[in-house]
Amino acid sequence: MQAFPSGPPPLAARQPFTWSGVAALAVRPGIWGWCWTLLVALALGGAAGRFAATAWLPALDLAVRQLPDSGEIRGGRLYWPTNVASELVHTPYLAVRVNPRAAPAPGQAADVVIELLADEVSVQSLFGYWVFGYPRNWVIALNRPEVEPAWSAWRPHLSVLVGAGIAAFGVLCWVLTALLAAPVVRLLVALLRRAVTLGGCWRLGMAALLPGGLVVAGGLLLYAGHGFRLLDFLAAFGLAHLVGPWLALGAVWRLPRRRPVSPFAEPAAEPAVPAPESDEAPATEPPADSPFAAPPAPQPAANPFAPPPVESAPAPETAPTLESPPGASEVSPEQPLNPS
Repeated sequence: MQAFPSGPPPLAARQPFTWSGVAALAVRPGIWGWCWTLLVALALGGAAGRFAATAWLPALDLAVRQLPDSGEIRGGRLYWPTNVASELVHTPYLAVRVNPRAAPAPGQAADVVIELLADEVSVQSLFGYWVFGYPRNWVIALNRPEVEPAWSAWRPHLSVLVGAGIAAFGVLCWVLTALLAAPVVRLLVALLRRAVTLGGCWRLGMAALLPGGLVVAGGLLLYAGHGFRLLDFLAAFGLAHLVGPWLALGAVWRLPRRRPVSPFAEPAAEPAVPAPESDEAPATEPPADSPFAAPPAPQPAANPFAPPPVESAPAPETAPTLESPPGASEVSPEQPLNPS
């Protein structure tokens, strides 16, 4: 069984496509995480702009050219030259119909169908059916002489606006999702005894979501190029949301282990802080005869109940030793005297 490293991941692994790379982005805060976020957001926005430019905008071009010379929405109602249901455009991606009498319109359904009724507009897709009423205080032109110039002026910028909006929306979703997942990652980190802060858990969640954004971008490009149908794109979209949790779980395991604190370890000595140096000269006490000198401290009063001090007796004087006259021999006390 291969052992996982317990040390911090190497610096070269700062990328969000492997477990070690996501762990490295979580442990070491810096600009790398935001650089990858910007790159993935640009890729996602570019794919969305490409899809809008190749799938929806050409269909809307055909719909604008099929508009009649008169027609508008005023006072919350549709005013159309005829009461017959007509289809302005029909592509595999988008279909636009005008149906003032809400008559059933046969035909092959597109991925998104927009139908203009007498007093409301309906939107149909695989995700559901929505109905919106017309604004009563607005006048919306639905004729070619008025719509075509405005559409020609705005059309070159729509793909850029769609791409920028999708990129900003993606970054916002990643940030909020990482914030919601940070406490869960923190709990998992504590259970596995890994060393990372709460901010590192948020960075780990952000990095784990980025590869899913690339999967969505690739699915959009294939969908725009007729390589995917809508169901295929939805499958890729669901797969993108499974990549993030898988990377997050593996990255938590790759985080450095927390070193246990020994209860017998001596605390580290705090460095001595030197006293601040002052430019002022040290204060000197004024002389005793100075009128500014402080009065002497009062002496404590004598205790009348205290016992008198004990005077020690002088040591007795020792008697002087007699010196023997010169020439006298010293007699050892251990040697007996000669009787003769």
